[in-house]
Amino acid sequence: WAALLRWELDFCRRHDGEKVVFVDSADFLMLGSSDELEAAVPEGVLYHGEGRCWPEPHKLDSYPVGKGPYRFVNGTGPAGSCGAIASVIEFGMKECLIRGEEASIFADNDQRFFTACYLAGHGTVDEVGKLSAQLNAIPPSQVHIQDGRLVLGGEVKPIFVHLNGASKDTYKALIEELIRGTV
Repeated sequence: WAALLRWELDFCRRHDGEKVVFVDSADFLMLGSSDELEAAVPEGVLYHGEGRCWPEPHKLDSYPVGKGPYRFVNGTGPAGSCGAIASVIEFGMKECLIRGEEASIFADNDQRFFTACYLAGHGTVDEVGKLSAQLNAIPPSQVHIQDGRLVLGGEVKPIFVHLNGASKDTYKALIEELIRGTV
């Protein structure tokens, strides 16, 4: 995890003045347009949202009262201007240490790192799922397709969906329907 954060920091330093969205390469699906993506990515730092305070439920009371259902920091890297993300990572490297190189969700990891940075006042969380929605935290009854797009809770059209864990099987038919609509 420390190596990943160093890589993200180096990337952001090399691309200062640009915007970036870090996503997991294996289980994210982009559904929105490049124009939507450009509009959603701030000049500051935006963390992908999650519906649970995991893997650190003891920090639940440290979070601000949320405005949306996804008020917790997701482990996927942030979105925003490269300069702002680099500043957050540099802050975190000094103040929110990752002690080891172990690649385990139960060890120090990027989710714990960015949660600590967020709780220290750096960045905001995509609480409504506009940038991305982690589908394993959303019941299928709250998701439907409208005009060829996946819609959450009746109105939010996420640009990315995070198909991790059991959601891959739960949402298989819905994703196949989306794919058929775009072919």
